[in-house]
Amino acid sequence: MFGHCPKCRASVEPKNGKYGVFLSCVRYPDCDGALNLAA
Repeated sequence: MFGHCPKCRASVEPKNGKYGVFLSCVRYPDCDGALNLAA
């Protein structure tokens, strides 16, 4: 468990993006909430 989505409060999971790892809402694409991880 990595926390909660800032938009819908669902859980988030780590994803690899263009600029590194971030936390994405598990309800994507219905919710586009995400959290950046500190570098």
